[in-house]
Amino acid sequence: MLEGRTALVTGATSGIGLEIARAFAGQGCNIVLNGFGDAAEVEALRQRIAEREGA
Repeated sequence: MLEGRTALVTGATSGIGLEIARAFAGQGCNIVLNGFGDAAEVEALRQRIAEREGA
């Protein structure tokens, strides 16, 4: 249903925002993460989401 769409998820580095980002990714949606944290930590989080969802 969301395959190929893109979502900007604010607060995506923890809590509800992170779970929303994971849910969108699980539905095939491209996600843009926005949140607080060190850039390297955010990139590591992005990689874990991509690996988990097979992106």
